[in-house]
Amino acid sequence: MPTELRGTFDKEGNLEDYEELPEGSEMKGQPILCVDWDGTLVEYDNWESDGNRIREFKPGAVESLKALSRKFDIWIFSTRFNPIKGRTDYVRKIKGMIREALENEGILVGGLTHEKGPAQWFIDDRAIEFKDNWREITKRLM
Repeated sequence: MPTELRGTFDKEGNLEDYEELPEGSEMKGQPILCVDWDGTLVEYDNWESDGNRIREFKPGAVESLKALSRKFDIWIFSTRFNPIKGRTDYVRKIKGMIREALENEGILVGGLTHEKGPAQWFIDDRAIEFKDNWREITKRLM
């Protein structure tokens, strides 16, 4: 049986910053749930004040992630992980800090990404749920 990998891809489509899932991993075959980091899992003010640090988890976030991880392969997404303009060192550093924060809480995730992947659900503080309601959405945003 081939080894299953979880990770992110570079501009050329090469797998980078990956993790090999152990044989028998509970995440294999589970639907993917993408959860935003800043403002959803942790407190967030703005890019300038929070760019180089990890804030406290929001109340209930840790317990919810642990419960949801029994049903979903959890992926954390953030624009902080986008390696634009040569920010690869920064991305590596912030991913390490976020992995450490998750591990300290005993939370295992499938990966960290800045791209919208093939998830069954997305949880994001800046999302607007779409239900064939373009007029309502336009009115809300105007």
